[in-house]
Amino acid sequence: QTTAVRIHTSSNKVNTTFPLMFVVRQQRGLLSWQIPLSINYIYRYSYVARTLCPMDKNARATLTKDQLLYVDVSSMSKEFTNFTIESNLLQDFSLSHNAKKNVSVSPSEPVYFMYTFPEDIASVLVTVDSEDTECMVVSIQDIKCPVFDLDNSIEFQGKYQTMTKQAAIILNVSTKEDYDEGSFYLVMVVKSNDLECNQIQDIKSAYRSKTVSIMIEGTISSKMKNFIINNSLFAVTFYSLNIDV
Repeated sequence: QTTAVRIHTSSNKVNTTFPLMFVVRQQRGLLSWQIPLSINYIYRYSYVARTLCPMDKNARATLTKDQLLYVDVSSMSKEFTNFTIESNLLQDFSLSHNAKKNVSVSPSEPVYFMYTFPEDIASVLVTVDSEDTECMVVSIQDIKCPVFDLDNSIEFQGKYQTMTKQAAIILNVSTKEDYDEGSFYLVMVVKSNDLECNQIQDIKSAYRSKTVSIMIEGTISSKMKNFIINNSLFAVTFYSLNIDV
């Protein structure tokens, strides 16, 4: 089972002149961000939570058994800066088939989970629902590091949809060949404004949070898909033979 580490950081004493820099170093990669987190050079957030990217199957084969994480925190400010940092292990990092999962997302708190295709499913329907109207991006990305999960990078890799209250993406069984290990990451981040969803850039509040419900279910089984294809081919052949006669 794949697990991941999520790190929460915050500071109310920093400013854009002397931001607080966080760099997390792993055996085969690093992740960095700053507080305040500046998005589109307009919106600034004093709380940031990021999920560290688990290594893919090939990388895990060469990893040491005991994994260490190093977190470097620095600032060019001459004054002392207070901050908080917390890490936790995500035991529910893998999404279950036909099981609903609720989670909160914001521009500075992107989230992503891993999903593995079941053996007997020909296609799956990924749906994300919410009662909140903030603009959000839902992305399907390969099991690779880094994961593009911020407002200004989530559209760089994979396929994506913008949404306010619902997003739906169908992935066929052939999609397995496009993703390592027959799995993918479902990545979500709230946009800093609603411009991409409804052409409105102004926001009522600097803090934008969205509660979403994730569901991944099969649309058709592999056996049923093969049955439909075989019978369709038989019907076409029979019809063609009648025409020739």
